[in-house]
Amino acid sequence: MTRPSTESLLAELARDVEPVRPIPPLRAGALAILGVWGAGAALYWSFMGTPGLEGLADPNRRGIAAALAVAAAGGLAATLARAVPGRERTERLGAAGLAAGFLLAVFAVGGAWIATGASDGGSPSLAFACLGRAALLALAPALLALGWLVRAWDVRPAVGGLVASLMAAALGALVVHTSCAQAEASHMLVGHVVGPVAVAGLLALLVAPWLRFGRARLRA
Repeated sequence: MTRPSTESLLAELARDVEPVRPIPPLRAGALAILGVWGAGAALYWSFMGTPGLEGLADPNRRGIAAALAVAAAGGLAATLARAVPGRERTERLGAAGLAAGFLLAVFAVGGAWIATGASDGGSPSLAFACLGRAALLALAPALLALGWLVRAWDVRPAVGGLVASLMAAALGALVVHTSCAQAEASHMLVGHVVGPVAVAGLLALLVAPWLRFGRARLRA
């Protein structure tokens, strides 16, 4: 009886191996997400203007903007790194930046509250208007990031959905913060920081079944 050659054994094994979908380059994912966000931001600023930029002379408002930028950058890194084996350290650092950014934003709002005292927060409808605009600006980056997680095989889709949603919320809130002239702490807390976080959490709950379904379809 003739023993099969090594080449034939390898060929036989290869017939039972499912093809592996290549993970898109991380640079491509980052550019796509930031590209749609930048396009939406430019369109929004062209209509709404940027009166909030003048208010960034105030250290508390500037601190909120910087904290939202940190949260967005950390969330983007964590979202993309979740899809690549061996990038766990980058994922953890990004997630830490995401959490720290939102926490620092809350502290900056607290600083504004102390500086202005118990001032009138303005009409609640204005805060919810900012919240709605931030959610709309976050929608396209969120959908792209969630699509990336499905394609790139996130092993914990519910957690990945939350990270991607919070990242997009930070991007949307950053645009609104730089275009809003309202300086009241309560307005910024609801419309620019905590409100977008709450919307992101709701979005993550809604899309978790879709992410699991997408993964199952890709495995079939």
